[in-house]
Amino acid sequence: MEHREPPRIATADEPADETDRDPARGRRFARFVTPPSVRRLSRPRIVLAILATAGLLYAFSLAGLHGLRSLRTFVHKQDEYQLAFSAIVLEPPPPGWYRGGSKPFLERVLKESGLPERFSLLDLDTEKLKLAFQRDGWVRKAVVTRHNPNRVVVHLDYREPVALVSVEHSKTELIDQDAVILNKDDVILNVAATVQLERVNQPPPFKRNTGESWKKASGPNRDLPVVDEGVLAGAKLASFLRSMQRDHLIKRGPNLFQAVVVDLESRLWVQSGANLLVLWGMPPNEERPGELSYSEKWQVLSDWIKQYDQSKNAPEMDYYFAFDGAHITDAGTRPRKKKSP
Repeated sequence: MEHREPPRIATADEPADETDRDPARGRRFARFVTPPSVRRLSRPRIVLAILATAGLLYAFSLAGLHGLRSLRTFVHKQDEYQLAFSAIVLEPPPPGWYRGGSKPFLERVLKESGLPERFSLLDLDTEKLKLAFQRDGWVRKAVVTRHNPNRVVVHLDYREPVALVSVEHSKTELIDQDAVILNKDDVILNVAATVQLERVNQPPPFKRNTGESWKKASGPNRDLPVVDEGVLAGAKLASFLRSMQRDHLIKRGPNLFQAVVVDLESRLWVQSGANLLVLWGMPPNEERPGELSYSEKWQVLSDWIKQYDQSKNAPEMDYYFAFDGAHITDAGTRPRKKKSP
């Protein structure tokens, strides 16, 4: 028979098992056991903690944003960044023919735009300011530049007054080379050296809006505005004559062409003195094939008028001439018509 020893019962002085006999062995796994004194956080508490932290961060961000805005407002209100609208620099300044110079020009733009009289350069909307100037009837194009700390320059391309258009009831309207209507009261006319533009039975513009092209009534009911091509053609020729003889026009010397006449057939004539007219033809840059260019015509015309003695013309007659190639020939005379009052 196999002999087995009964299990040994440990005494009080002996360890009950191997762990008791080897304390280091028990401590080897102690790190995987959660001590009874440590309790796990519940999920609701974790969520509340996260929300509280997020709320604090949001509050801090709002406070920071408010602080930044307050700082921005404070900086923008500093005197070194403030500028009066009247201190805007116009480059170039209004021409010598414009009454009053920069001051009335800026006052009118300010009034019509509704912009503030003072503003911070840091708050300036350059596009909005540019549009305010370009809406003015005298401005063809505007470019705005700003220079720290408080300087604004507006570069302007001005419309040039070239002709006074005679309309019914002995009134006149001022236009530029594109037949855009301008405010006559803003201009010193003798300094501007404008040319007179005459047209038989010329009505006033369909709607007189300064800064807009001259239009005439059209359509079956005469209620549709269209560009008046006759006035536009006359404006182009008037602009050319003005540029070629500006100094003489200011002095109003003799034997010069002071007017452009548009006849009933929309033909263009240039007028010298009271009763001498030369058929010019098409506006500059619109010459027909075979026709002299506008610069060639001017050379022929200016040489011819210097040799012509107008003192021999009878005051009750109109004298007509026309281009014949590179020459000017007599086209007849006719009694002068009295202008209707």
